[in-house]
Order: sequence, then C-alpha cells, then structure tokens
Amino acid sequence: MTPVTTTTTNTKTVFQKAPFRVLATLLLIQGVMIGQVLLRPAAAQTGAAEDCTKIRDEPTRTACWLKKAKAGEKNLRDSWLNGVNLRNADLSKADMTATRAVGALLSETNLTGTNLGLAHLEKADMRQANLTGALLTGANLTQASLYAANLTKANLTGANLTKARVYQADLRGANLTGANLTGANLCGTNLTGANLTGAILTGIQKDAKTKGLPPGH
Repeated sequence: MTPVTTTTTNTKTVFQKAPFRVLATLLLIQGVMIGQVLLRPAAAQTGAAEDCTKIRDEPTRTACWLKKAKAGEKNLRDSWLNGVNLRNADLSKADMTATRAVGALLSETNLTGTNLGLAHLEKADMRQANLTGALLTGANLTQASLYAANLTKANLTGANLTKARVYQADLRGANLTGANLTGANLCGTNLTGANLTGAILTGIQKDAKTKGLPPGH
C-alpha cells in the first residue's frame, strides 16, 4: 500500500504546482510584450511617420497633414491643408513649398522664415500672422486676408495678391518684383524700401497712411 500512497501524493503535488508554472509563463510573456511596446520608437506608436501623400481620401489626407503641422514637423512640402485651423501655430522655418491651404485659418500664426513658395493660399485668413523673411515666391494669395500681417523682408516675387486685403500690413524691405497686386487693399500699408519692380498695381486701394508706393500711385 505504501507505493500506491506515494504515487498518489506525487501526482497530486504535480497537479498542484502546474497552475503556478502556467501563470508564471503567462506573466513572463506579457512582460516581454509590454517591454516591446515601451521600447518601440515614438514615431511607430504615434503614427508620426505616416506618409500623408499616399492617402487618397481628401479628409483623411488633410487630417494627416494637420496632425503633422500641429506636432511641429518642419517638412510640410506639398501638404494638403485646405480650410484647416492653424491659428497661433508655430510653423516657423517649415518647408511648405506648394502647400495647398486654400481658405485656411492662419491668423497670428508664426511663419517666420517659412518657405511658402508656389503655395495655394487663396482666401486664407492670415491676419496678424508673422511672415518676417518668409519665402512666398509664386504663391497664390488671391483674396487672402493679410490685415496687419508682418511681411518685413518677405520675398513675394511673382506672387499673386489680386484683391488681397493687405491693409495696415508691414511690407518694409519686402521683395514684390513682378507681383500682381491688382485691386489689393493697401490702406495703411507700409511698403517703405520694398522692391516693386514690375509689380502690377492696377486698381489698388490706398489712403493717406499708405507708405512706399512708387510715384504716380
């Protein structure tokens, strides 16, 4: 009888220990998985490295670019930001070449030294935005609002500012060579030292506070 008793006791002991071994194994696996997530690069966790240019759905593509812009990413070349709200955002020194930001809200936004060459900014709200030293070569600013914006030393060569509201803006030292300002509102605008060679000034609005316009305008 003794051998039988011994066998029964050993079997019972094995079954008693088994659940603890399984639990320990599961905890170990879980710990490894958590560690992998924690060690994963931030870009992979947040999706910051997502290629927005490959997204075909326009609202989803716009949301992707907006997320990058708000995260402070500097490479926003060819971005799609039509109608987005980036008020007060810091986009200084970003590359926004050929960006589509039609009707976007960019008032009080920091665009110091930003490259907006060939950008589509039609009807964009850029009131009181800081565009000091910004590159806007060939940009389309048709009917854009630039009220009281700081465009000191900005490069607007060949830019389209047709019917743009540029009143009380600071354009001292700006380069407006070949720019189209047809019907633009320049009331109270300071153009002192600006280069207006070849600029189209047909039908501009001005007042006694407008400064820096060539003789005859």
